[in-house]
Amino acid sequence: MRARSVLLCAVVGAFTVVAPVGAATAAAPAAQAVAGCGDVVDGEAYLAADLTCEADVGLTLRDGADLDLRGHALVGRGSGDAVRYQGDATVRNGTVTGWGTGLAPGVVDELERPLTVQVRSVRFVENGTGVVAASGFFGQPAQVDVVASRFERNRTGLSGNFGSGFDVRGSRFVENGEAASVITAGITVTGSQFDGNGLALSCDESGCLLEGNVLRDNALGVRAWVFGADLTRNVVTGGDVGFEAVGAWGGSTLRGNVFRDVGTAVRLSSATATLVDNVFTGNGVGFTAEGDDPFFTAALEGNRFVRNGDGIVGVGVPTTLQGNVAVANRGWGIHAPGATDLGGNVARANGTDPQCVGVAC
Repeated sequence: MRARSVLLCAVVGAFTVVAPVGAATAAAPAAQAVAGCGDVVDGEAYLAADLTCEADVGLTLRDGADLDLRGHALVGRGSGDAVRYQGDATVRNGTVTGWGTGLAPGVVDELERPLTVQVRSVRFVENGTGVVAASGFFGQPAQVDVVASRFERNRTGLSGNFGSGFDVRGSRFVENGEAASVITAGITVTGSQFDGNGLALSCDESGCLLEGNVLRDNALGVRAWVFGADLTRNVVTGGDVGFEAVGAWGGSTLRGNVFRDVGTAVRLSSATATLVDNVFTGNGVGFTAEGDDPFFTAALEGNRFVRNGDGIVGVGVPTTLQGNVAVANRGWGIHAPGATDLGGNVARANGTDPQCVGVAC
């Protein structure tokens, strides 16, 4: 066996090509420091220090550019765009503050493909809008991935429309007017936190998915129009309204969420929604719906309403109830006149009798 191994090594060695002395593999171009305001970036570039700009455009990123802020700040004077992207681009590791828009689409050549934009570990502070996703209405739409970033005291954190999209992971939105707003677009948010915003998410004619997030003390958590929104395993605390759907015929699905200490946890206004296995505690109202159009429907299954002002109250749209529990609410437990009773609902120790209206308990 040893003889065969030696023979094999000898044969392989006979065909080994030895590189000439002095030959070298071509190295990738080194990252270049940004020259100053108005610079156009190709390839990899970085900020060597904080940069304050008077111009309408701070920096422009060509297709494939990668901008590393290296912990520095790109500072504006209250207007203009801090960074414009003209193709696929990455911005990371720093702060963008004091601009009309932090990251915005520029004039895009005919790339004939959607754009991919990466935002990683960037703070957007006190801008008009933090990040705008390029619109398919004007050219190539952009898919913007936002990871481990922070949006603080902007009028709007994220804005997208006409075929654009966001994938937000591990990020935080604090005290913005609107944390995120999409119209005829899409957004997925996971593992993120929304604190003290006027509106955490505005979802209009869009595909919106929130999973595993914390929404705390926002005046309004999620507002959905037309297509609705899907919320799974989120925690919503404080604020005036946790989830509101208005004219949302497309249907919303709320599954496994916790609504705690909200004025009205879930409110439907001429909207279709399905609520499954959610927990409502300490809210002024757990669930309410209004509207008399039979086109809109609500289905509540396996939800728990404990120690709210009212549990289920004032249901106006055609509603089915199955396996819901309402206990120790100060007012109504289940008040759902005209609902369809699918059985298994329980209400007890609530402040207003009868314990159930519209279903048997």
